[in-house]
Amino acid sequence: VIIKIFNCRFQIRNYLLIVGIALLTVAPWTIRNYVVFRQFIPLVSAGGGELWGANFEIADRVVWNSVSDIQKYEDQRTANHALQNRLIAEYRRENALDSPEKLNRFLSQQGKAIILAHPFRYALLSFNRLMIFWFSPPIGSATLKSVSPVLFVVILLIKYSLTILAIFGLWKFARRDFSGAFVWIVIILYLTLLHSATHAIQRYFLPVIPLVYFALGYYLDSLKSKTGARRG
Repeated sequence: VIIKIFNCRFQIRNYLLIVGIALLTVAPWTIRNYVVFRQFIPLVSAGGGELWGANFEIADRVVWNSVSDIQKYEDQRTANHALQNRLIAEYRRENALDSPEKLNRFLSQQGKAIILAHPFRYALLSFNRLMIFWFSPPIGSATLKSVSPVLFVVILLIKYSLTILAIFGLWKFARRDFSGAFVWIVIILYLTLLHSATHAIQRYFLPVIPLVYFALGYYLDSLKSKTGARRG
């Protein structure tokens, strides 16, 4: 019983340490935003604009490009960016938004209103962004697809297979040592949810790649050990 209590307290201490480090990382931005804007803004001063800019299209659009059409997705984002700039200029002029904090607050309200008005479309778009975040084709795949569609499909299937195996590896690692995998899980879930809710771009997945490779290696090693044990 004493050992269990000690282990429980040790794990709680680890979790509190992680939370403390996270707060220390975020605190400078929070303090800066309060000094500049006199508002409690935990991390960024343009969060409302990000939320609106990522989702304003669901008011009119019901179809989005699939994960395999990454170039069309990027072209769609470019067109949306131009429309965003035009709408923001109109909002500033029509609503007297003469400061960044006023604009951010207004765009935050607009973004939330659009999402609440079209929850199903928002869910579809978020799922599409989740798939793009995790399963977007490798960089340069548009050129490869034009040169050899067959090779493009083969490479895409290989990437998908390795990504799925890595997800299984992370799950197995978390089952074996949840406290050791806790930080990894938090980072992956945070980045996945963030980019599913706002923007999903290939380069945003870069911080997750080392974790994916480790999880893939862990899964393959556990599979090899399991196969060796059966043969033995």
